Amino acid sequence: MYAKINKKKIEIEELTTFKQRFKSLRFNFKKLDHIVKIPNKRIINTIFFVQYYDLVITNKNEVIIFLEENIMQDRYFVQKKGGRNFYFLPKGLIKYLKVGDIFMNYKD
Repeated sequence: MYAKINKKKIEIEELTTFKQRFKSLRFNFKKLDHIVKIPNKRIINTIFFVQYYDLVITNKNEVIIFLEENIMQDRYFVQKKGGRNFYFLPKGLIKYLKVGDIFMNYKD
């Protein structure tokens, strides 16, 4: 899957297994160049994150309901009412999005 943000095609990596979700972006020292999607999760924590990321929460129709930029470690995010998916974006991409927009996912 991929998303188009600011006319750029960015790959989306979906974390579905317990092991993938548990590790997520912890101890990731490489610069994030893709989007990480964590579907159907109620609470996300950023303990042991070593980089800044942007966070997007969407509902089941992929409408953006929450945006947070420059998050780092020791933060907890509880799913907002109607929220379904968490997306971690590379730092700085969130400025092209706003609440109420549709976060478009395209399949290859």
